[in-house]
Amino acid sequence: MAYNSPAFNDDPFARVDQATDPARFVHYLAAQEADPLARRVKAASYHHLNPLPGMHVLDCGCGLGMDVRALAALVGPTGAINGIDNSTTMLAAARERTPPDAGPITFQLADITALPFADNTFDGVRGERVLQHLADPLAALREMVRVAKPGAPIVCVDHDAGILFEDLPDMASAERLRLFRMSAIAQPYVGRQLFRLMQAAGIGEVSVEPFTQIYTAGSAEFYFAALAEATAAGAITSDEQRALRDVLTDWFAAGYICYGTTLFVAAGNKPLA
Repeated sequence: MAYNSPAFNDDPFARVDQATDPARFVHYLAAQEADPLARRVKAASYHHLNPLPGMHVLDCGCGLGMDVRALAALVGPTGAINGIDNSTTMLAAARERTPPDAGPITFQLADITALPFADNTFDGVRGERVLQHLADPLAALREMVRVAKPGAPIVCVDHDAGILFEDLPDMASAERLRLFRMSAIAQPYVGRQLFRLMQAAGIGEVSVEPFTQIYTAGSAEFYFAALAEATAAGAITSDEQRALRDVLTDWFAAGYICYGTTLFVAAGNKPLA
């Protein structure tokens, strides 16, 4: 089905600074910090990264800097954390949220596919929900390997939009809505691809673990706005939108809402040789 969706390689999160309202991306990430799934995958990624006092760690696609600040507390004053992002909007928000005594932190504008660091610089490298927004995630992974020291852990967290699911009264419409959402993501299936991509980039001993979260509450206004956007793009018809709104109004009131998403945590290391 054809509709006026964003181009497959025109992911809006890849071009935050060019958006008409870049602040909405900041607000979205700020809300995500309290999400239970986000907290679970962050904890798992820290476990694999194993940040110890004195370590020098790179966080790719650092966004608002939540993980940079958390990692800085773990590596202590003898360590260092570099956070890179391709958005000046995100980096400004990260600096604003980081107190002067947060630790040895540096935020830097950089392209993950061409990192401005020497080979074998970092004791650990991490990226969360960044590969899904790239035209060439393999190039990014190879750069993460290049700047890691031999033996250093490399950890990636990413969505798989193909495993987004929700209970709707019309499952045919639900499938078209899912495909519409996927069309705005550069790499919607990257979660399931991490095992292969990380090995192809030269990462050894790769392991992958899925994390799924079921949500049974949400914002009706946000959901209805999303339906309107999908209707404007032609993903669903106006009649389908009205029918969904009518039923979902009752479902939200009754507490019937149920939807879920899956993130993958993949970890390995740069080979010693």
